[in-house]
Amino acid sequence: MLGIQTYTFLIGTKVPFSDCPEIVQRFLKEQGLHYRRFLYYFKDDFGGLPKIKKDCPNIGPIRLRPTNTGESAYLSNIDEGPGCTEAEIMAVVPRIHRRYGLSEAYILYQDVDFFNKNIPAIIRTPAITPQCIQGPGITLYRDSVFPRWNSIDLRIVIYDGTDTYDPSPYCDAMQQLLPGVRHKSFVKCCMTEEDLAIYDKLNEQATLLVKGYRRYFETHLPSSSQEGRSEVPKLTVAPVLKKLCKRFGYSYVLHENGCFFVQKRTEHGHYIVLEVDVGPMFKGVTLSIFYIGAGFEHFVGKAFLYPQDQEDLESYLLQGFQTLATAEKELFPALGDLYPPTPDWFVPHGS
Repeated sequence: MLGIQTYTFLIGTKVPFSDCPEIVQRFLKEQGLHYRRFLYYFKDDFGGLPKIKKDCPNIGPIRLRPTNTGESAYLSNIDEGPGCTEAEIMAVVPRIHRRYGLSEAYILYQDVDFFNKNIPAIIRTPAITPQCIQGPGITLYRDSVFPRWNSIDLRIVIYDGTDTYDPSPYCDAMQQLLPGVRHKSFVKCCMTEEDLAIYDKLNEQATLLVKGYRRYFETHLPSSSQEGRSEVPKLTVAPVLKKLCKRFGYSYVLHENGCFFVQKRTEHGHYIVLEVDVGPMFKGVTLSIFYIGAGFEHFVGKAFLYPQDQEDLESYLLQGFQTLATAEKELFPALGDLYPPTPDWFVPHGS
């Protein structure tokens, strides 16, 4: 099992995508780092791929992969051959925005030797998309539909099966190259086939417990049956959550796009995570509860309410934390006992 810390720098439209490779090269040079593989993945269903192929004939064939809604066209060297050279791809990068468009574009500097370690990636087969590659590297991502998601990701192995490493100096170094750009972080466990087989059995054993927890929260948390409303009251969430976190021993860790995340570590080292989703229009508040550890994640409960006013919201959130407190004492220990303790390096949600 590998523990990988990802720092996602949300460059949005602050930094043009065509400038990102230069920023990465500067980062690598200043940190004395090297990468073993250069990969690319360009996805588009609106005519951009033939234009790239015309400008860069060596890029390879346009291929199709199945999706939930049909098929999606892509160009990539992830799963077949060397494809274009890095220099050839860099020549077309400045044209991605205006000439090609592209639904999504990824450029990956893979197998970076962070901490002077050459740690091979874990590859999920069939290895078609960038998400199939789990290992140390830097990913540039561009989304033409939602440009606020454009990002530079540092993926750093912080646990290699034996030793743990502090990735914060690399994060600080990239932050200096991207002043004013916010970043978020999370840790993911990347497991071998042997690891997966072990945790599949444990997850199967947990099935009945998880179903029981969902029934418990469905019974003990309030829910709204009304369809919605035209008038939305002015409600404040963050101060209330922070106050309840302090009272019940949770950490307030993240707020983005209408979602708040708070979490608490259990005696097994696992985490109880509460997601509070107020949505873009603040017409309803959803509570989602997760039990997470290194190698597993269970969705254990959910509730939804249309608060009528601030007092109603605060009562709803208080009831949520009180119900969690009971589950923490009386229910969750049985689930925690099923799994190995979660080590200190694993934290579901960072800053």
